[in-house]
Amino acid sequence: MADDDRDRLVAIGELGIVRRGVGEMNVQVSATQFKVLDNEFGSIEVNTDLRLTGDAAKPTVTGEIRTEAGRLEVDQILDQLSRTPYRTAATVPADAPEGGGDVPRLGLYDAATIDVRLRLPDDLVLRGRDMHASFSRIGLGDMNITVGGELLVRKAPRGEPDLIGTITVVRGFYDFQRRRFEVMRDSQIRFQGTRPIDPALQVDAQRVITGVTAIVNIRGTARQPLVQLSSQPPLDEADVLSLIVFNQPINQLGEGERFRLAERAGGLAVDYLASPLANSIADALDLDIFEIRATGTESGRPSIALGEQIGSRLFVSFRQEFGSDEYSRFSLEYRINDVLRLVSTVTQGSPRSHRTQRIDTTGVDLIYTISY
Repeated sequence: MADDDRDRLVAIGELGIVRRGVGEMNVQVSATQFKVLDNEFGSIEVNTDLRLTGDAAKPTVTGEIRTEAGRLEVDQILDQLSRTPYRTAATVPADAPEGGGDVPRLGLYDAATIDVRLRLPDDLVLRGRDMHASFSRIGLGDMNITVGGELLVRKAPRGEPDLIGTITVVRGFYDFQRRRFEVMRDSQIRFQGTRPIDPALQVDAQRVITGVTAIVNIRGTARQPLVQLSSQPPLDEADVLSLIVFNQPINQLGEGERFRLAERAGGLAVDYLASPLANSIADALDLDIFEIRATGTESGRPSIALGEQIGSRLFVSFRQEFGSDEYSRFSLEYRINDVLRLVSTVTQGSPRSHRTQRIDTTGVDLIYTISY
């Protein structure tokens, strides 16, 4: 078999013939720079030294595969991983016998036993642009990282494949909040045999900002990434984020910059950051309301809400919802007297469907309150 570059995959060995079928087999499969991936998910060529033995209808595959200067598009792969891997309803094969007869014969891949070692020299590039999970428009940033390592690929008949091993970072960069960070050597992506495949992340990236080393720590898993912020010398996460976004600590920000920082922090915390960052931002900004909800709002989408009482009569609030119908709403509430309030609202974003509450672009309400 030849690929587009005419590099060959060659099989040499024996196949036993039993009546009209193929019986026992003993075949060696070898290749050099044979292309196995060339699409939106990346480009990979491999050198192989594999052996296929046993019954041809349910072979055992062993040996080694070594990649050659490959590239994987992480943004495309993350989008696939973040989708549910499970069926929501049982399926019945079209050729299944009625009344629960014999089980249909397995395909070649389903029947195979696989025990293969995958070697990744220090030249596999992991590249991603505007990485994000499929449920959100908030990005994880961009990356270009060169890695190497070794994985074991194992699969039993009728089973799903297991990946076990570690990939280690050689060099690279990660863009976070539009700032480029250098990924630290020995950062790791660990495959632990989980199903569905969901590697653990231990990736650290750093950047020096006005004498402070800001560090972005990516933890969690590929399906549920978690971003934590730290620094040397140690600062609160709110100050680290402020340095990254505005090049100065939070106590030196103006009112407009503080508001923008809170919005960014809330958006990140909804999807990717631990609650300590939200608490740190709320304490530093001294807001009357700073609320982050991943779910549980009327729309069921992630949201943040900020609010501040200015003087005895004016209350200012902002709400941002994320998702396919993302919108922003800014409100001013002025107390005229004990029973009258004037509320002005400005909204920007996607219109709602007929099944949800309509949101006016602008509006002014005069509210009269009676207590009894």
